[in-house]
Amino acid sequence: MAGVLLVMGEALMDLIEGTDDRGSSVYRPRFGGSPLNVAVGSSRLGAIVELISALGLDSFGKRIGQFLAAEGVGTTYCVDVATTCLAFASQDGPHVRYEFFGDPRLMLELPTLPEELLGENTIVHAGSTAVLDAPARDRVGEVFSMAKSYRTIDPNPRPLLINDVSAYRASLTEILGHSDLIKLSAEDAEFLDPLCSPAAMADRLHQLGGATVVLTQAASPTLLWHDGELTTVDVNPILPMDSTGAGDSFMASILSDIACSPTPTTLEEWVRLLGRANVAAGITCMRVGGAESMPTRAELDAAIDDRGSVRQSLRGCGPTTRIRNDVR
Repeated sequence: MAGVLLVMGEALMDLIEGTDDRGSSVYRPRFGGSPLNVAVGSSRLGAIVELISALGLDSFGKRIGQFLAAEGVGTTYCVDVATTCLAFASQDGPHVRYEFFGDPRLMLELPTLPEELLGENTIVHAGSTAVLDAPARDRVGEVFSMAKSYRTIDPNPRPLLINDVSAYRASLTEILGHSDLIKLSAEDAEFLDPLCSPAAMADRLHQLGGATVVLTQAASPTLLWHDGELTTVDVNPILPMDSTGAGDSFMASILSDIACSPTPTTLEEWVRLLGRANVAAGITCMRVGGAESMPTRAELDAAIDDRGSVRQSLRGCGPTTRIRNDVR
């Protein structure tokens, strides 16, 4: 598939927690929001990208717009809103905890997209606050219900923004059922159903309609469900500096590969793609997060050549197993 990648979701400013040379806490501004990170990461890896979002008319929003233009991300379908949301990101063990100042849902007024834009050569990706509430969630649902485009989703739930967890889970189900590729982290899966194992969650999502389901588990092997089979893809061990944006870098690698070459059809082809994606996420973890930590195509290719990471992933891939429908 060689086409345009449309990324639907928020664009905001991350304030990344760190320390200065005296050990005092500091927060460094970075361009962020999961969809913005995915859009920038995909563009750096060679995809033609349009961000479907809202940009603030304040100084932060103007800086975001300039950054996107410099990164080659189109903003033709972005709308203007008054202010930009700020997300304070702090490390909580292996995970990143976000606290929001301003409500990113109030920023998100997704426009109606021209039907001719949603053709067979288009990839549509959505995630994070775009699937939290109406009207943005309804817009995503409308787009995903059109079967021509290849549809991918990373729900990336933000618990602090979800008032009614049951309603959120129910509303998300329909969109997931229209998705060709579903990506979750283990943390996301636990939030959606704390009593469900990662493998069982992958199976459940596959039964909803997701042809391919990917579930990342930080330093543990990535789960891949495709065509009724479950396998794992190893992750290269690293000492992360900051995991902000790692999942977005992982997703950007997959989307750019799909946008620039035929969509994988076999389990082996998907394993190869996820091997590359795990390397991309590792590069991002070695930098201070946000969109600016996304690797370029040259950096990703060089990392793979230097470490043979994809070959390691293929050799280390766990046995393919068929999962029963009653797995728990």
